[in-house]
Amino acid sequence: MRQWEKETRWIGSLVVILSPVLFALSFYLDNPLMNFFSMIKNPALDYIMGWFSNFASSLVILVIVASLFLWEEHKAKWMGPLGLSFGVSVLLCFIIKMIVRRARPFGLVQAIPILGLTDYSFPSSHSAAAFSVVPVLDKEYPPLKWFWIAFAAIVAISRVYLGVHYFSDIVFGSVLGFLVGIVFLRLEIKKRFVEAAVRLEKGIIRGK
Repeated sequence: MRQWEKETRWIGSLVVILSPVLFALSFYLDNPLMNFFSMIKNPALDYIMGWFSNFASSLVILVIVASLFLWEEHKAKWMGPLGLSFGVSVLLCFIIKMIVRRARPFGLVQAIPILGLTDYSFPSSHSAAAFSVVPVLDKEYPPLKWFWIAFAAIVAISRVYLGVHYFSDIVFGSVLGFLVGIVFLRLEIKKRFVEAAVRLEKGIIRGK
């Protein structure tokens, strides 16, 4: 097993094990952090956090990352896991939102574009989408992993700062997105292993 595979498996297992503690702690910190961000609000931070919170901004970064994959042809195959991680994490968040129906802070009501449904608070789809691509980036572009983690963390925090999510919303969304990314990464690795085994078998048969 390669080093990055060991690290990914170890980190994924650690996240799963610590998740109950993280979730419990995040619910406890919901109100204190909401009050803290209310005290430090100012026009400059409002602008910066607003930019990071804008979903279009996240998509722009995703397009840039996707272009890096396409730049080297042999990495284009990772576009599938990258896109699926992003899309499935958002879809799972939508399903959980419709089940839990947690109201947003301060009685804020947001609607989902086109569908017209109420966009509930728990979990944060922004956080899930941002963290969902980290496992794939860790596999193919390790230096970019830390850039994306920093970007994803600011996106998540901006949602609490702007008062549209509780801290527990972004914690659950971040963990969910990261785990979804690991699942699709592992599936792609397994798929490539099977394809390589089939090619090897065909080569042996032809050689006989």
